[in-house]
Amino acid sequence: MTKLQNCITIGDTTGGGLSNSRQFSLSNGTIYSISDQLIYDTDTSIIESKGVPPQVIVNWNLNSINNGKDPVFDYALNLLKNK
Repeated sequence: MTKLQNCITIGDTTGGGLSNSRQFSLSNGTIYSISDQLIYDTDTSIIESKGVPPQVIVNWNLNSINNGKDPVFDYALNLLKNK
């Protein structure tokens, strides 16, 4: 989306958990999973486990959310209102 002229990403860097995973069991019953894909951005950089940084960083905290405020949503709404 960052390559689209009419699009802007707002918020914080994503967690980077993008691919599917496969689960396996060891003989002792332990289950583990591994990623079975590589996810690339449009510049062919791997973004799996790195995340995608936004074009505009808008910080938020749990207190804001608990008080019914969403700084990322508010920023986006103000951006749209001022167009």
